[in-house]
Amino acid sequence: MSEIKSTLDLVMEKTKHLSLSKDEKRQQKEKEARQSLKGLIQQLYDQVITREMFNKRYNEFKTRRELHSHNLLQDQLLNFLALHQDNQLIFDLLQDICGLDPNSLINLFEEYDQSAQTLSIERRQAQKDQLLSTYQIAGSAVKPNVASDEIWIAGIRKLEKTFQDKLNQMKKQGARTTPPAAT
Repeated sequence: MSEIKSTLDLVMEKTKHLSLSKDEKRQQKEKEARQSLKGLIQQLYDQVITREMFNKRYNEFKTRRELHSHNLLQDQLLNFLALHQDNQLIFDLLQDICGLDPNSLINLFEEYDQSAQTLSIERRQAQKDQLLSTYQIAGSAVKPNVASDEIWIAGIRKLEKTFQDKLNQMKKQGARTTPPAAT
């Protein structure tokens, strides 16, 4: 009677003569490094680990991977930035560890927040004006709900796209910069 083999056994038998090329091995190591670093950043962001623990683990990671610059960390931090989240921790890491000045990024996020707030105020006023002219409803009790306003939603989406494009451009520029060598 013949032996029954699992799918994994069959796959391993068929592929045992295959091996990765040097380029494929390098790509696999880079992918694993990016994922590991992304997980470390996420743990810090989620407050699972402290900043000191992050620094310790990152230094161990750098030593293990024989990294001589912070380019990989910089790339991962830039990828972590998003419009609707608190990015201060990321800005701090970019500045403290990677040696980058985050002021242009901070200014972009502040500009977005200000533009979104201005759009909300304008739409709220437009809704109040419409209620007054159409239904003769006015007063301090009138609180328009801009979040359900299709014009406001379309405006915010357009604003988000514009700022996301700017952010992506800044990320690309940041990814091309060379931070100081690790000490």
